[in-house]
Order: sequence, then C-alpha cells, then structure tokens
Amino acid sequence: MSFPLTHIPVKAGIWQTAEYTDRPRLSTQRHRNQLDYRREQAYDDRQLVMMRRASSILIGMLALIPVMLMACGGSAIPNRIAVLETSLGTVKFKLYENGAPVTTANFIKLAERGFYDGLIFHRVIDDFVVQGGDPLGTGKGGSEETIRLAINKALTHTDGAVAMARSSAPDSASSQFYICDGPQHGLDGKYAVFGQVIEGMDVVRTIAAVATDANDKPLENVVMTRVYIESP
Repeated sequence: MSFPLTHIPVKAGIWQTAEYTDRPRLSTQRHRNQLDYRREQAYDDRQLVMMRRASSILIGMLALIPVMLMACGGSAIPNRIAVLETSLGTVKFKLYENGAPVTTANFIKLAERGFYDGLIFHRVIDDFVVQGGDPLGTGKGGSEETIRLAINKALTHTDGAVAMARSSAPDSASSQFYICDGPQHGLDGKYAVFGQVIEGMDVVRTIAAVATDANDKPLENVVMTRVYIESP
C-alpha cells in the first residue's frame, strides 16, 4: 500500500523525498510530544523550587526586620517621647518601646498617672549620672510594684542614655531612673537602658554639676515639676 510523500531533512540545507507510514509518524510525534511535556514539566518543577526557595528567604528576611529594629531600639512602631520639665530646664528622651518594652511600659504607666510630678533628683554625680524617681527622696523608695530586669545588649550606656536604677536584687527596679552624664559603659549588662536624651542634654549637665552633700544629694532640690509622654 502506498502512502503520501513528504520531504524530510537529511542535514542542514539538504532535503530528500521519502515515503512514510502513518503509524511510525504518529508514534514519533507522540514520543516527541511526551519528551517536550517532560522537559516543560521538569522546567516548571525547577522554577517552582526556585520560587519557593526565594519566597522562604524573603519571608525569613522580613521576619528579621522587627527583631533587628528592636535590638537597635528602632521603630517597628513609633517610639514615644518622655518630657521632663524640671526646675532647671526641660529634658526630652526617646523611649525604646521596641527594644525595651517591659521597662518603657512601666515608666510610661507611672508618668501617665503623674507619679513623677514633684519628685526630686536625689542622687547627682558630675560626669556620671543624675538619678531621680524616688517618692521618698532618699534612694530607698519606689512605686508599689517592681519589674523584672530586661536588658537589651544592643542598648548601652552612651552619653544621655536613660536606664532604670535598682538594688542588688536583679528584679527590684521600680520607679527610680538615671540619665548618664557622659558614656558609662561599665554599667552595661547590669542595668536596663530604655531611653536616650534627644533634647536638653545641657540641662542634664547643669543638674549634674550642682553642689551636693556627702551623699550626692543636691543642696538645693532639683525638682521634676512635670513628667509626661508625647507622641513623636
């Protein structure tokens, strides 16, 4: 039985005429289709794997952003500002709400209820710290509760750093805090830094330089007339 003729390539640019049967042609075409499908499927599979890997990497990087911001005291959420109006001037410091959530929450709660209004800086040491927040004014008082020690190693005692004071017991911090007059890195890892002065560092220097008695208490009271929280 005779079948139609067709031209098939022998090599580039040269053609010859030959007879063929439907069965071999169909079989060959089916085979080619299967090979093409398998190649396409393999390519799609590789693309899918690469996309999944890329997605996993991207998700992992996105997940690290809040952690990195917290570690640096950055802004996963906007950090609020503490305003200290004192008898010698106004000091403002940024609260590291992301990097020190436990400590800042305690300070904000006390400030918002007016706890600090009228209290004094009871401990003042030039080139070291100015400390206040004790309702007794002696360094032995605090609020009605304490908080756990939550140190963020990325937040250190730089010039103008604000940190919580405490006794020798780690989880004894309550309401007393101090502001560094100059960098005090010998305190790193021992006390929880939770803020940084952004305005009024000259006022901190002025407070640190006042005359004091043998217990480092100012001879004339330096009063926090009003302490409040404002949005950035």
